[in-house]
Amino acid sequence: MRVITAVVSLLVVMGALLLFIGPDASPSPPIDPEDIDGYAGIILIDGQGVGAVSIASYEADTSVTYFAVPGEGSSFLGWYAAGGALLSVSAELTAELAHNPITATFGTADQVAKPFTFNYPTYPDPSGTASASFALVLSLSDYAESLATEDLPRRSVADRPYPDYMVDPEDYAVLQLAERLSGITAGMGDLAVADVILRCIQSTIVYTTDGELYETDEFWATPAETLYARAGDCEDTAVLFCSVASAMGFDTALVAFEGHMGAAIHVDGVTGGTEFLGAALTYVYVETASDSYAPIGALSELFDPMGAILIEITGDDQ
Repeated sequence: MRVITAVVSLLVVMGALLLFIGPDASPSPPIDPEDIDGYAGIILIDGQGVGAVSIASYEADTSVTYFAVPGEGSSFLGWYAAGGALLSVSAELTAELAHNPITATFGTADQVAKPFTFNYPTYPDPSGTASASFALVLSLSDYAESLATEDLPRRSVADRPYPDYMVDPEDYAVLQLAERLSGITAGMGDLAVADVILRCIQSTIVYTTDGELYETDEFWATPAETLYARAGDCEDTAVLFCSVASAMGFDTALVAFEGHMGAAIHVDGVTGGTEFLGAALTYVYVETASDSYAPIGALSELFDPMGAILIEITGDDQ
């Protein structure tokens, strides 16, 4: 990965021909950082692509507005704070003066940044709330090719009645999300980690029917497809949860009801809520398709656990 560090004044020289055009503004030349009183900012450029950053405007002693322009064959992937938190995937960013270094990330033309933001309790004291914000860098061509593939059944068939074969903890998008969540949950206990995984999926994946997303009555999506769309129905979010949790070391299962699907997870020493007994492990139910936070173990009264089918995820499924 290429990393270039430069003070903004150097970047403006590099991009001297770049013009900032706002939605209702006439073209104007970039502003020289030396003209900004109290400016102490540094912009870092990172990623597999190329690009430049100009200063579009500033408010004296308060803030400065940057504009990122990708080079030929590149795309802009987002602004990141010094600690790695995503600030924005928009090309325009307004930041306070005297800020910590900000990274402008550029990728190849095929790369797309998908932002994810959600809240979770601060552990071990769950009374507080923390916020996570990051982006997954996904491939537009991979997404298109995946949707077009005919290698996977996209609905229940005789020899594959459930989408357990879609669970993929080694998928590149799943591994990106697992890495991000592993950083967030470092030092937490297993139940807290499982809860953060669940909150991430419930908060960032919008429940959307297959008809709305794929214009068909049934379409089982891969985990990468669901992350790219940031949308999916109950099967899609259950498969995604199992993929991410499996990538982070948990034993998981799908849970099939009449007209609905959820997930389940085994957490050592944790019982309570709706449980399912597998071949050797006990799993706690996970509702991945909830419009609001549904804790681990919670099952809607609309579904009968006695009639559910547990599909354990094994190495043969992955």
